[in-house]
Amino acid sequence: MIARPELEAKGLGVCVLGKFRRDFSPSLLPRAKQWLARHCTDWASTDNLCGDVIGPLLVAYPALVPKLRAWRSSPHLYVRRASAVALIPLVRTGQALDDAYDAARALGGDAHHLLQKAAGWVLREAASRRDAAWPEN
Repeated sequence: MIARPELEAKGLGVCVLGKFRRDFSPSLLPRAKQWLARHCTDWASTDNLCGDVIGPLLVAYPALVPKLRAWRSSPHLYVRRASAVALIPLVRTGQALDDAYDAARALGGDAHHLLQKAAGWVLREAASRRDAAWPEN
């Protein structure tokens, strides 16, 4: 359903797929990147795919995180956005903080506002996790 042009159809398809996250395997990541490049034409479907599919995949398989580094230089806007947004579920568990900061650094200077917002979002999440781990003075 992600190939459908309607935002609601994409969202429903991603939501249903997300219900099967226990069955996800690392081989899903390249397919998700293809979906981003070919079918995600807006920030909402991109963020939905990151939150329900790619993010949980990274939580289950943190060794996949380095593959997202190459996404930051993709010619596809929403693949680049996903390189940061997909890290958020993992960052919320206190993992991949350095990758989150690297993604924010790489995307934050981009001229496109959707990449700047993704950089800010992942930066805020990473900073709140790192700050929570610091002792009070």
